[in-house]
Amino acid sequence: MNKIQEFEMWLGEMDNRLQEANKKGVPLIVEDMKKEKYPQGYLPKIEYWLDKVENGRTKEGRAHAKAKVLYFLKRQMES
Repeated sequence: MNKIQEFEMWLGEMDNRLQEANKKGVPLIVEDMKKEKYPQGYLPKIEYWLDKVENGRTKEGRAHAKAKVLYFLKRQMES
């Protein structure tokens, strides 16, 4: 069995569990996944990419890092 098949089986199992819970009247609680994934927001990512802007080896690398900083700043402001 490959990884895709394992993942599909896992999804099927989760779907079955959700259906069972729904039949029993158990409410589905969805947490804010973004807060779980990034408990400190995007600040660590912003700091990482700012370091790359300052210490980048090439002009292209620094430009890429600057674009990442701007992207994560935008995401931080949205959250």
